[in-house]
Amino acid sequence: MDLTLENAYARLEAAMPGLSTQSSAIIFYLWERDGITVARLAKDLSLGQSVVRRAMAELGEDIGVGLVTAQYGAAGSMPQSVNLTEKGRELLTTVLGDPE
Repeated sequence: MDLTLENAYARLEAAMPGLSTQSSAIIFYLWERDGITVARLAKDLSLGQSVVRRAMAELGEDIGVGLVTAQYGAAGSMPQSVNLTEKGRELLTTVLGDPE
């Protein structure tokens, strides 16, 4: 599918109004690289880890919209991996088409 980044953001915004730009960037990143750490997300997207954690709260299953989930090691530790939920994958497949 030939889809520009601008068009992809517009489609996601139409499907999920009010989603922050950082959260949208994280969702798109996880679409291609599911199962990555917060530190890697922050580094690769040039965001602070605190920004990534806030976006995780917005996107997460506990208090957010349920598009991502995090797997934690020891209590209070940073997430070991961040993944799209089934709901997140379904949304992106609907909005953007199958990843190829």
